[in-house]
Amino acid sequence: MNHPRSLLTFSIISSLLLLPSLTYSATCTHLEKYKQDFEEIACINDHFMAAERDGKYGFINDNGTVLIPFEYDNTHWVSEEIIGIEKAGKYGLIDSTGKIILPPTYRHIAYFSEGLANVSDYDENGYIDKSGKLIVPLIYEYAEDFSEGLARVSMNDKSGYIDKTGSVVIALQYDIAEDFSEGLAAVSIDGRFGYIDTSGSVIVPLKYDDAKDFSDNRAVVIKGNQFGVIDQKGNVIVPLNFPYIYNFSEGLAAVYDEDGWYYIDTTGKHAISSPYQLADSFFNGLAYVATEDKRGYIDKTGQFAIVFDKDFLFPRRYSGEEAEITQGGKTFYIDWRKRFLRYAD
Repeated sequence: MNHPRSLLTFSIISSLLLLPSLTYSATCTHLEKYKQDFEEIACINDHFMAAERDGKYGFINDNGTVLIPFEYDNTHWVSEEIIGIEKAGKYGLIDSTGKIILPPTYRHIAYFSEGLANVSDYDENGYIDKSGKLIVPLIYEYAEDFSEGLARVSMNDKSGYIDKTGSVVIALQYDIAEDFSEGLAAVSIDGRFGYIDTSGSVIVPLKYDDAKDFSDNRAVVIKGNQFGVIDQKGNVIVPLNFPYIYNFSEGLAAVYDEDGWYYIDTTGKHAISSPYQLADSFFNGLAYVATEDKRGYIDKTGQFAIVFDKDFLFPRRYSGEEAEITQGGKTFYIDWRKRFLRYAD
């Protein structure tokens, strides 16, 4: 669906670079000069640009000189200073000056987390560092990003955790294992969920039907179809008798019952009591909500900071990680999840 340009103006982020991790340099002064020469072009920094020509990707400098030939099938960010390049189904790495760090080698390179990136060849997964050196051999069937110093890996349908040297620190014994968050990770055996710490000790017994990540020292847990909230010792803060509760964010959580959506604080008390038809988590101080006659972003007092026009439609597609929107007399940016990012300058 097309949207009026007065209501929706995308930030200067090209669809060329796919991973939603970076905005391009706001001081890239040479982009316009070369736009007519390429099918797509995007700034890496003020002296280095990625471009597409005849369906292939390459890189030029601020003088238009080709630094890396137009021979790649795709390109994407893998860290704030490193770019993934694809050729013939294999990925490698270059830095933001155009230096090739790793020639196309792997079938997949994920975004770097805590200095390491998951790499894979079909069902074999391992990790490399930012120099392209293989740190953890490709021996796992499944591997995730590092979080709080550990990464969850799987083999023979069992999951556990390794450290950044590749040593197994928590045995591969769980049917399901989630990332560590605030020192704890949700794990499951035989359909029952609980929490372990980074040493592998069970902190909250495996007795729930589902368990979410900790946030603000609270976690949402589920039994049957009922949601509740526990603290990091397993104490029940909010009884398990709600149809739905979002994770805590910025000290508040959206809760749903027969009256609609409202917000509670980390003690379980009502913080914003007005029932909403829709309510999302707080992000950068604001949360998207909708009532029968109004929708927009509220602050933590429950007051509308931004009110949308009745005919406003969110963008269905994003050409980058954020979109600029003008509503309620204010111009601001949102991400693809409709979360408020910041007001325009």
